[in-house]
Order: sequence, then C-alpha cells, then structure tokens
Amino acid sequence: MSAEQFRNWLRAKREELGATRRQMDQALGRVKSWGNWELGATHPNAEGMRDIANFFGIPVQDLVKMPGVRAGKSASSPVAIDAPAPVEELRDKVAIAKQEEMLFQMLLERAWKRRGGGGAD
Repeated sequence: MSAEQFRNWLRAKREELGATRRQMDQALGRVKSWGNWELGATHPNAEGMRDIANFFGIPVQDLVKMPGVRAGKSASSPVAIDAPAPVEELRDKVAIAKQEEMLFQMLLERAWKRRGGGGAD
C-alpha cells in the first residue's frame, strides 16, 4: 500500500462512518489531525497510529506494518497500547459530535429567524 493508498484508506474508513474530518478529530480528541493525515500534509505519530488502530478495531501492529504508512515526528517512540479506548466508545463520540453539530445548526437558524433574517417560510 502506497502513502496515497493509505490516505485513501483513511478517507474511505471515515466515509463508511458518514463522518466529517472534524468529527473524526473530535472523536479522537484531536484538532485538525485527521484532515492533515488524509491529505498527506502530516503523518500520524505513534499515538495517532494507536488511536486510528483502536478506533477501527485493528491491531496497531497491522496498521504500522502497512506498506506506505509513515509515522510522524514522534514515531521513534514505541507505540503505546497500554490503555486503548474501546472502539464502541470512539464510535459513540463520532455520533455525539454529529448530534452536537446538528443542534448547533438548529440553534443558529432559530437565532437568525428571530433577528428577522429567516426570510419567508
């Protein structure tokens, strides 16, 4: 698997969940990492690799061994798998992030309508 194939794999796995890059970052407790990984701007460090593996329920060793996978600047440290977060818990975080985003949009729309910006409905 080339680096491009790994990025495509990340995108495909995210799309299977119906999640945005932002939602994946929220689920993993990160800021802008997922998009950078998917676009190839940066590569996951050891902790990021662990988080990706745990999230998708695959052994971290399998993910690290994928051809084309390059770890980021912290890759020289050993991959820690002491306390992996349960996959179900991370998937729940994605669902919560989606719900929060929908609620925020609804609140914005209501506020806009109250200020007279809603137009004719």
